[in-house]
Amino acid sequence: MALTITLTPEAEERLRDESRRTGLPLEDLAARKLEGVLLPMGGSPSPPPPARTPALSPAESDLLAKINEGFPPEFWRRYRELIARREAGTLTAEECTELISLSDRVEEKNWRRTEHLIVLASLRGITLPELVQQLGLRPEPVNPFAQ
Repeated sequence: MALTITLTPEAEERLRDESRRTGLPLEDLAARKLEGVLLPMGGSPSPPPPARTPALSPAESDLLAKINEGFPPEFWRRYRELIARREAGTLTAEECTELISLSDRVEEKNWRRTEHLIVLASLRGITLPELVQQLGLRPEPVNPFAQ
C-alpha cells in the first residue's frame, strides 16, 4: 500500500539522519518506525524492535546519504504534469524542452546513484546485487503516475 505522509522539516531531517546512520532506506525505516508504534493492535503500543545498526565508516555514511538523495515533491509533480501533457498531445515546445531537462536530471541522478552503489559495494566487499538486496532497494515503478 502506498501512503504519503507530510512530516515537519525537523522530523524529516531526524528520519533522514537515522537512515544515513543505519544504512536503511528512508522508506523502510519510516515503515518500521510506524509499525513499531501501531503493532500489535489493541492494548498499548509495543516499542519498535531494535534496529540493526551496522557500524558505518564516514565514507559509507557519505555514500548512503548520496544514494538516498532525491528530488523534492514539487519536482515530481511538475515532471508528471509535463508527461501527462505530452501524452495528451498538449505539450508546448517550451514545455517539451523543460521535460527533456527534467528527464536529463533524473537520468543523471540515477547514474550517480549507481556509481555510489558500486563504490559502497566495493567498500563492503560484496557484489552490487548483494548490496541492493542488503539495502532493500526496489526499482521505481515504470508508470510515472504510480504513487
